[in-house]
Amino acid sequence: MNDETYIFNLRVVNNFIGPGITVSAVAQRTYGPDVLAAYGQPGYQITYGPDTLFTNSRHISNTSNVAGYLGSGNATFRYTVNGGLTSDLGGINYNYAIVSKYWGSFGLTYFWCPNAVLSTNIKNFSAVKSNKNINLSWIIGNDQKSNTYEIQVSKNGREFHTAGVTKADAFASGTTSKYSYQFNPDQALTGQLYFRIRQVDANGKVSYSTVKALDLDKTGASSFTAYPNPATSKVSLQFDSNLDGDYYVDITNQVGQRMMSKSMRLKNTSQIDLSLHGNHTPGVYYVRVKDASNGQVFTNKILLNR
Repeated sequence: MNDETYIFNLRVVNNFIGPGITVSAVAQRTYGPDVLAAYGQPGYQITYGPDTLFTNSRHISNTSNVAGYLGSGNATFRYTVNGGLTSDLGGINYNYAIVSKYWGSFGLTYFWCPNAVLSTNIKNFSAVKSNKNINLSWIIGNDQKSNTYEIQVSKNGREFHTAGVTKADAFASGTTSKYSYQFNPDQALTGQLYFRIRQVDANGKVSYSTVKALDLDKTGASSFTAYPNPATSKVSLQFDSNLDGDYYVDITNQVGQRMMSKSMRLKNTSQIDLSLHGNHTPGVYYVRVKDASNGQVFTNKILLNR
């Protein structure tokens, strides 16, 4: 067998399959031309690489084949890689081996839009567990004295009933008002509870806040929301239960560069207030809060505007 010139084409496919979602991403790389000698002769083999074919691979898929749900839970998804090497120039009498190394983190996020009109006036709605009670609070922009706010509760996130009613401030007239309500759940209740605010104006127009979920069976905090979001110079992290102890807070950009890192000692509070100093580029940032006592980590995203 004589020396032969080869051009090789490497093709690798990322496959990401989850409930209602299938995504495939293809990467290709060409090597050569290179002359390979006959088997066993000097120059009969060649090594290419190492090469990086996928870096920060991000994909979005839309589907209508997912049942609506609220809260958090588990979703099973599968990640596979396949592909191979072909010869674009040269014969077929060759052997090859591909040594692959895959590293990274994989996330799956679903967004479900309920069939309800969301209010643009209800801001910073939070639900916080405190002992056996649940404290609800929200802020109304452009409040009017004729508005009514119903506190609604659900066990399944779909069927809500009114647990209480709050009238608007008697002096409200285009002002910003802050409201709070204490919900005392039946001691026999277990599992998830879902909360929302139903706003009714003087003309009977109805709109709703976003829905907040709390797990009555869990002790301690399980998540937080960030507001205002988008943020400019300040952001507050509102947890669903009071925090007590030492915590670490990190804020990083999308490539992992740290914007802020600080430690703090908290005492029976559900809110962390942060000042966003520095000349940081507008964009998406990741907020990570770690409980020093047990290693529990809470994460969320904020959009920074300048």
